[in-house]
Amino acid sequence: MLQKPNIKYPFFAYGIFKPGQIAYSRIEKYVKYVSQEDIKHRLFLRDGIPFISRDSDETFNTSGFLIEFREDFLYDAYDVICEVESEKLYYWKEILVCGKPANVLIGRKPSRSRPIPIGKNFDGSADPYFNEAIEVISDEIKEYKKIMKESYKEFDEIKCFFKLQRNYILLWAAIERYTGLKYGNGSKSSNNEKFSEECIFQESLKKHIGEKERRKIYRTDTLDKIELDSSSPKDSIDYYYTIRCNIVHRGKTPFNKGGIVLKSLEELLAIFQDVLDDTFK
Repeated sequence: MLQKPNIKYPFFAYGIFKPGQIAYSRIEKYVKYVSQEDIKHRLFLRDGIPFISRDSDETFNTSGFLIEFREDFLYDAYDVICEVESEKLYYWKEILVCGKPANVLIGRKPSRSRPIPIGKNFDGSADPYFNEAIEVISDEIKEYKKIMKESYKEFDEIKCFFKLQRNYILLWAAIERYTGLKYGNGSKSSNNEKFSEECIFQESLKKHIGEKERRKIYRTDTLDKIELDSSSPKDSIDYYYTIRCNIVHRGKTPFNKGGIVLKSLEELLAIFQDVLDDTFK
């Protein structure tokens, strides 16, 4: 967690806290005024996370938004930012934006992990985990169902089941990327719970599984029962996550489990797509 900067200054957002980006909704209720501005710093991307160079450079521009917070919510707004962003990745610096001081996040150790320059504008909606990964999963679901329907005699249940598991893990990698960016470096269970509290998650859950659908699964390590129930978003995300944990930690028995994984994969993919559409609308 970052220490707070001088909270009397506005915040210059060039990454996930820009309007229209993944974490803006977390500070939106505290915002008083927003203006789009450019600063003379170079913009980089490292493992999907944007950062700017410490020193200004007249040959480069980075587009962002100067965000002024409501006076009675300055602490709350900066609390959210400092909770989400890691002090291992960023530190605060005061720079001039339109001739006035503003707080901006500077990337630590700028040469580590092969960062790449990305021009002047960061757009999280282009993240491959939110695009190509989703396409891969969707295509393989279609292929799986096609093989089952048209070539059942040649259907290798075990191999196809392993492909389903592979795609389920890829989907959770995308979801954990989303929750990690939006909520910070908290525990996975904490981030999952916050994810389940989003209105769009709850609306989509009811849309895609219905109000009467009930399923249960058991943890492979404790045999605790976890239930899917659209009236309980937290239990439902636990259900989907338990399937992920069962696959990763010990693996599920292939026989008679493909239907569970396939149905859960289709539902969770549809829900996550709705969340992404709502986030980057």
